[in-house]
Amino acid sequence: MLAALFGFLRGTAEGMIMTKPGVRDHRWFKYYHAISAAVFVVFALLVHSAIKTRRSFWYWFGTTILIWEFTEIGYMLARFGEFTFYEHINMFDVISFTLTGAPVAVLHGARLAAGIALTFIGRKEL
Repeated sequence: MLAALFGFLRGTAEGMIMTKPGVRDHRWFKYYHAISAAVFVVFALLVHSAIKTRRSFWYWFGTTILIWEFTEIGYMLARFGEFTFYEHINMFDVISFTLTGAPVAVLHGARLAAGIALTFIGRKEL
């Protein structure tokens, strides 16, 4: 749950920054600093939880995928104001391509399924 919240808040802040002409013109700008602060608070809670519980590799790999997915969702909603079937994939400026339509829905579903599955597999290893 913390991973999903962290990803969503981080994506929302990124989406606000990427709007044109800028973050100060975004409709949620009055909440920008609160959102940014919440990102750090939730991240601190995640780190504290990691240290305290010493979860398995698969648990943390799954939560990382969930953070990625919810970052994408928060970004999309903050930047475009709606769920869109458009995603630009950029992996370390080495691989870059754009997906639209059904492949985007499949990608979101795959990330959610993998994140949830790996998180629960990792929890059972403890």
